[in-house]
Amino acid sequence: MALDPMLVVRGLSKQYPDGTKALTGIDLEVPRGQLVAVIGLSGAGKSTLLRCINRLVEPTSGQVVVNGRDVTRASRRELRLIRREIGMVFQHFNLVDRLPVVRNALHGRLGYVGSLRGALGMFPHADVERALDVLDQLGLGQQAFKRCADLSGGQKQRVGIARALMQEAKLILADEPIASLDPWSAETIMKTLRDVAVREGITTVVNLHQVEFAKEFADRVVGLREGVIYCDLPAESLDDATIQELYRGRVPEPVSQEY
Repeated sequence: MALDPMLVVRGLSKQYPDGTKALTGIDLEVPRGQLVAVIGLSGAGKSTLLRCINRLVEPTSGQVVVNGRDVTRASRRELRLIRREIGMVFQHFNLVDRLPVVRNALHGRLGYVGSLRGALGMFPHADVERALDVLDQLGLGQQAFKRCADLSGGQKQRVGIARALMQEAKLILADEPIASLDPWSAETIMKTLRDVAVREGITTVVNLHQVEFAKEFADRVVGLREGVIYCDLPAESLDDATIQELYRGRVPEPVSQEY
């Protein structure tokens, strides 16, 4: 694997208080700028994996290192600093609908300016200018001063990506970012994540149910089954037989033969 990985996961396990083993002995390295799609059935551990990486969920055992810093052993203060470099893109957007688009993008700067100043909208002029530029790059320039409530689902998800870019994230974790979107919007979001990974060199790990999108937009596909890694291979090497076995005969999306 890469000599200088952005993300290193070693022996990561998570068991919930009710005895459910969500993850068992996960080993994973992701180099800088790579887009990795994590696929598998619901309940396979995909969301738990992403949330253990930034400690939104506390791992039971194992180690996570992001950009050379140990997430699993970090103090609260250290974790806040580490999380400044980890952007999250959520299925349900996690935006403030009553606020303008640009303010939501600027929330990516809260780890730098502080919650109070951010709540009051007291962002440096340079941050505002950069937010407008980022929104323009993502095709949202004309929506910058609209309320987020007035946007479509696909537009809201691009605001979420803009927020991560404003955060100056080195790693983006996208948890089912297209699950609630129509096919056109879903394709737009995956193209955006792909473009960001290529243009900005941001390492991206995205959970997907849509196998076709994983094959089309990811550099690499990791398949989880019952909390363990079943396959880890270049996207172009993911074949029908592997998909069928991963899903035990259940494929959530038809797999086109052109891939």
